[in-house]
Amino acid sequence: MRVFVAAEVPEDIRSGLSRIQTALSDLGLRQLRWVESSKIHLTLRFCGEMAPEATQRLSTALSDPAPVAAFRVRLERLQFLPPRGSPRVLVLSLAESDPLQRLAGWIDRAAQAVGVEKEERPYRPHLTLGRFRSGGRSPHHLRPAEFPKDMAGMEFLIEGFQILQSRLGAGGPSYTVLGEFSLPAGGSA
Repeated sequence: MRVFVAAEVPEDIRSGLSRIQTALSDLGLRQLRWVESSKIHLTLRFCGEMAPEATQRLSTALSDPAPVAAFRVRLERLQFLPPRGSPRVLVLSLAESDPLQRLAGWIDRAAQAVGVEKEERPYRPHLTLGRFRSGGRSPHHLRPAEFPKDMAGMEFLIEGFQILQSRLGAGGPSYTVLGEFSLPAGGSA
């Protein structure tokens, strides 16, 4: 099964992301398959294909107390990935956060311990808004770094995370929660 670990995004943030998607589409950015706002999440570790037994071992490992208490993250800017060449995705990046990096590193080590290959790229937190269709014109001229004023600097609280199974289908991916984990209360960094 296709598995990843992610934190939920609150409804007020998802609503704002939906407004961003609509505004960008109205500006002519139509060569994207937009991610349904209800399915936008903060991926902490993509694990890929995993056997059910390995997924259960990952769930057991992540049941240990996490190395960080609940903490806040801040929305930063819109950007295309990769930053050079033909873009594949439009994302909303998050500001640097030590607690977020520590949580993602801890989850990565747990995933590796159950057989998931090491992630060679550094963790860059973001929310995926849309994926580009192949063969489209490069939209780099749109400079999406302009951020809607009503969302500039918005923050949300990470209080826990989930192991999710992703099933790809004609209508986009569907997700099944395989495990839920809470962070200790008390943080706001």
